[in-house]
Amino acid sequence: MNHLISFIVLSTFISLTFAGQCNYVEKDPYNFICLFSSDANEIFEISGDLPNGVSKNLVKIVEGDEAKRNRLNVLNSVFIDKFSNLKKLNLMNFQIRNVTVDAFTSSSFLMELDLSRNSLKNISLSSPFLKVLNLAHNPILNITNSTFINLPTLSYLDMTNCSIISIHAQSFNNSSLLEYVNLQLNQLRSFNFSVFHNAQHTTREIILSHNLITHLEITRHIELLRLEKLDLSNNYLQEFPMVVIREFINLRELNLAGNRIKILSFNSHSLHLLMTLDVSCNQIFAIDANFVRSFPTIINFIAKNNPCINENMHSDLNRCFEAYKELTENRGSWSNLWLVLLIIGYGFLMSIVITGIIYLIIALIAKKNIKKKPERQVASAPIKEETKEERMHNFEQQTPPPAYREHIDHGNQSVFP
Repeated sequence: MNHLISFIVLSTFISLTFAGQCNYVEKDPYNFICLFSSDANEIFEISGDLPNGVSKNLVKIVEGDEAKRNRLNVLNSVFIDKFSNLKKLNLMNFQIRNVTVDAFTSSSFLMELDLSRNSLKNISLSSPFLKVLNLAHNPILNITNSTFINLPTLSYLDMTNCSIISIHAQSFNNSSLLEYVNLQLNQLRSFNFSVFHNAQHTTREIILSHNLITHLEITRHIELLRLEKLDLSNNYLQEFPMVVIREFINLRELNLAGNRIKILSFNSHSLHLLMTLDVSCNQIFAIDANFVRSFPTIINFIAKNNPCINENMHSDLNRCFEAYKELTENRGSWSNLWLVLLIIGYGFLMSIVITGIIYLIIALIAKKNIKKKPERQVASAPIKEETKEERMHNFEQQTPPPAYREHIDHGNQSVFP
């Protein structure tokens, strides 16, 4: 539901009264956006209902041309407390010069804050649930150990085109949920990735392009396990040290364009997921022989505008990457086949062993039952021994077979006519 709220602005910071209007989109009583615009030529009155907890005595400073004449020098809790239920607050281009530490302390629902294009040189904020902070285009020189210490839920930070020359080693010690950091277009001459030690399990993207960086370092052991994109383009790097690259095991996109790298000699046994590598517009005159094997997953390789790489060589390198990728994929498929065969063989062997054990158990049970079965007792009468006279009598009583009798009769006839 869209609401248009126009109101008279009574500034407590300067003596003038300004007109302004607040446009917000209400989703629920605690979720709405307030984006400011104003017209100094008209005076508006409140013409709508504000969500519970937001005072109707709103304080607002005009922006645009009027803001140049009526700037908001200091942003403090007196101003912010009027918007205690806001989730998103846009104060871009308000000529703000200073923000007090307690300005957002009571903003329990504030999650996104835009302070870009102001005049902030130093800043230290405190907000319990702030996730998105835009400080781009402010003349901030240093990121100190207290700049973000009271922003425990910060996940998105944009400090594009500030004038940053140094970052304290403990700047992000309390930013364990940090995912995105944009520090492009600053004045950094070196960068130590150890500043993300407490955010090494959450940081996904780091942009350091268009600085003055000549070297990178890691003074404290970290593993940026979730870092997927690193942009170091348009700096003054002459090499990419292995002590740094080996910590980015899940890196998918690496931009080194516009540096002073002369030799592509870094090998990578850890960047097994790298898909895009941009080394264009460097001073490369030699490529290591093992370079292609170092990045088996490369899909986009950009190396134009280098002394040793012309259009034909650039195409050949991309074909080499494609061929090596196909080779490694086929090798992986054969490895998977052997693994499948090994698993099948193991299953077959185990089935034989289990079957043998089952038969052995059955045989043992059968043998045990046989031993327990009682033997049948057969009663036998005692054998009486015959006398000689009885044997002779029995012999005489026996009748000889017919053939034998004929033979005897025939013999008797021939012998006794």
